[in-house]
Amino acid sequence: MSGYVEEWPRKVAQRNRAGRKPHFDERNTLALEAVDIALKLQPRMIVFENVPEMEYALVESDDGRILDLMDAIADRLSVEYCGNSKVVEFANLGVPQRRQRLITVFMRRDFPSSTTPLDFTVLPPATHSPTPDMFTKPWVTVSQALAGVPPLDGGDPDSASCKSVQYHRVPVLDTDKYFWVSNTPPGRGAFDNQCANPSCLFAGNPTHGSRHDTSGINRANKTTPIRCVKCGSLLPRPWVIERGEHRLMSGFTSAYKRMRRHRPARSPRTSHMHAPIRNCIPPNTGSFRCTRPSSYTRFQTMPSGGCGMTGRHCRTRPSARSLARASPRRGSNKSSPTCFDN
Repeated sequence: MSGYVEEWPRKVAQRNRAGRKPHFDERNTLALEAVDIALKLQPRMIVFENVPEMEYALVESDDGRILDLMDAIADRLSVEYCGNSKVVEFANLGVPQRRQRLITVFMRRDFPSSTTPLDFTVLPPATHSPTPDMFTKPWVTVSQALAGVPPLDGGDPDSASCKSVQYHRVPVLDTDKYFWVSNTPPGRGAFDNQCANPSCLFAGNPTHGSRHDTSGINRANKTTPIRCVKCGSLLPRPWVIERGEHRLMSGFTSAYKRMRRHRPARSPRTSHMHAPIRNCIPPNTGSFRCTRPSSYTRFQTMPSGGCGMTGRHCRTRPSARSLARASPRRGSNKSSPTCFDN
């Protein structure tokens, strides 16, 4: 199995059927401006990294024609450069997270390793797979990435941090969030939690969900119960109180959701330290609020305790934005410009 994915055409087709067709966005032309800069600088290698949807982005040419962005980039570079683009699934390269990115690499034609656009690539082959064979290993899972990490509990300040492990801490939860998260099982979301009343524990309450409306917009269900249909107790589901009455919180159905133990983590977000961020709660049965910085360094395959860099490029604390941006290949010796030392 290759390290690249072919599912984005299917996703685009689904959006088209739902009425959300791709449209021309003037911001896409920024990539062409970067190409013009590269042509003036003449580097040996040009690398673009972007979200997979950019593979189907459109741009307007100088004569008013609408072109595929990837074709427009290749056309401008074709005389002096050769290369191609691939959507890379980083879990297939041994990184314990599902991160898909469109990687575009062009090499100058006078560079010794350059050949033709069809057979040229510097992207490595897959080393891991969800269906391993004699050439690949199984995906690295959340449980494997977090092996040996001491558990935390966001219920009180004493259990919300571990001083012996650098950056191993979570914010303390308020009473409501603690109730929701502590009752959320691995791989599930708090919006689907069942009755926590010890005298009832009914597990057949309707779960939450969403569906596309006539405009193609995905909207959450409005009839999901906030109280147990059997005993009437408040369910441990995210709520708000309006006019003295509880109602289910509006928002993404994947918010307040625990990761799956036996799968790679979801791609990190810059706001991973906030409670409602989707799929950010570790799978442990304890009442974690969210993924802690020390865990994200593992999901990003950063060396334990920091990258080893010192000086003006080093920060004393990891920021959410820095952790979400850095994603070196597992086993790589290259350091991120932002690093975390004592």
